[in-house]
Amino acid sequence: MSSGQAYWGYTPGDVSSQGSRLDLPIFGEDRMVLPAPQAGRKLEPLVTGGHFASDGPGPGNEFAGADGSGAPVNCRNMERAEVRGNDLSISQLRRDVTSQSRQRHAEGGCAGTSENSRGSSTLGLLGTLEVWGVRRRAAIGGPRHQSLLAALAARPGSVVATEQLIDDLWPEKPPASARQQVQNVVAEIRRALRLANVSGSPLISCFPGYLLCFRDDSVDSRRFEAEVAEARRSAGQRAYEDAVRRFRVADALWRGPAFQGIPGRAVRAEAKRLEEVRLDAAEERLDIELALGRHRELIAELSQLTILHPLRERAWGQLMLALYRAGRQAEALSAYARARRILADELGIDPCRELQELAGAILRGEVWTSARQSHCW
Repeated sequence: MSSGQAYWGYTPGDVSSQGSRLDLPIFGEDRMVLPAPQAGRKLEPLVTGGHFASDGPGPGNEFAGADGSGAPVNCRNMERAEVRGNDLSISQLRRDVTSQSRQRHAEGGCAGTSENSRGSSTLGLLGTLEVWGVRRRAAIGGPRHQSLLAALAARPGSVVATEQLIDDLWPEKPPASARQQVQNVVAEIRRALRLANVSGSPLISCFPGYLLCFRDDSVDSRRFEAEVAEARRSAGQRAYEDAVRRFRVADALWRGPAFQGIPGRAVRAEAKRLEEVRLDAAEERLDIELALGRHRELIAELSQLTILHPLRERAWGQLMLALYRAGRQAEALSAYARARRILADELGIDPCRELQELAGAILRGEVWTSARQSHCW
């Protein structure tokens, strides 16, 4: 194996030998030291070509050979070397690495968790996919690199099996070299992250595939949902101004559609979920601001919201209410007519009962004024 060759995303030096111990990278800059295999035994077949390998590659073997489904790890300067130490089977090694990896993740021990690296690396999903290191943006690569990274990011906190990644990248008919291509893409992404000085090593090999591990406060989508949760908590405590502020801070994190331009079922499903959270949060904020009497200031925003999302009846009700309270009763009824026509044309249904009741109240001049009654669902 050449000194610069990458295998399953690891490059020489990721794992080192310390006498009778094997030093393995687990999360970020953290490492786990395990006893080496049986004393006096040559590493072949345990190590071949500078890699851990099992006695026979196959599914379910984390440290399998080129045809295995797991994640072989480089071991520099250990080809056909003898090791001495306690006996440790490959299956036990696999269990120890996997259990410690998942335990560290459950405890929040992801990449970049050390005090001196807080806030130094970020993952952006609310718009184009971006990874920023200490001083610059990582050059992730082409569409396949973006798709693989997005497929991992779309399943936060989960180990994504290699087979699933292959299905994500080639949904119809994967090539015979799909597994090797995944390995190569992972290696190139890791290299890009290192060049950008991204804290730790956030792209983790973890049986039976990979885990993307960033601090929650380093990922814009997680910060967004955390801010929304805090805004709702403030609203529940009747701290309405604080709730509005937090809702706006959350919305400002968006740079464009989530995972913009990246295909894939899992990616698109997560993008749709995030967009739904965003719209719900926007409508909750608008309800609060209407209750605070800001109807005139909200008309333009609500008009745009109904154009972009014409099937959301709650937004139509908010627009009707804002227009009516601004003394524009005729325009409020015109908005209802547009909503009714769109729903009939697109879905073949009438507006919801609450929206119909609001239209009737506007027509009679009997619109409610309380915060609860300003809702149109």
